[in-house]
Amino acid sequence: MGAKQLSAGRSGRCQSAPRSSKQMFLDLGQKDFSSSKCSVCGMVYAKGHEEDEKLHRGFHQSAVQGLKFQGWGQERVVLSDPFSGRLLMVIPSDPSAHVKRAQEVCSFVEKAHGITSGWLMSSPQCKVFLFVSLQKRVVGLAVVEPIKQAYRVAAAAASGPVDQEADSSQLTQQQQQPVSLQAPPQQQP
Repeated sequence: MGAKQLSAGRSGRCQSAPRSSKQMFLDLGQKDFSSSKCSVCGMVYAKGHEEDEKLHRGFHQSAVQGLKFQGWGQERVVLSDPFSGRLLMVIPSDPSAHVKRAQEVCSFVEKAHGITSGWLMSSPQCKVFLFVSLQKRVVGLAVVEPIKQAYRVAAAAASGPVDQEADSSQLTQQQQQPVSLQAPPQQQP
């Protein structure tokens, strides 16, 4: 019971009985034998392989229509639009179910864009904004974190339109100068 069958070969040594192998595909020069990449969702999968195609259908639907999201009893709604959906904010101190769901959405986006896993929510002070459509799907994501210093990318809007013929070295020097950020003064009632 449960013992391996052994057979003696020509050398007289005991050998295990041959294992059966299951061949999954025959490569006979078919056009779609190797893996394929979906041009819409970007997933690489094996056409003709039932499990891969099922996995692709689910991933494709999520990528095109957004991830399913039923909602929570206590949501931090930042913006609500009766015609398109609502914008939710998740912060690290929220209930673990909220943070976990935000991590799942970030993980999906990281995989879809080839970003290192966990990078989007790597800051302990980050806030996650999820836009949930009326069809109860997450269709938008923004991950933000507070910063203390920034660098100018373009000339200030107060100085008017950017001069196309400006000296590029002058613009480069302006762009590399750090800008201190301060919270706007709070108004007294």
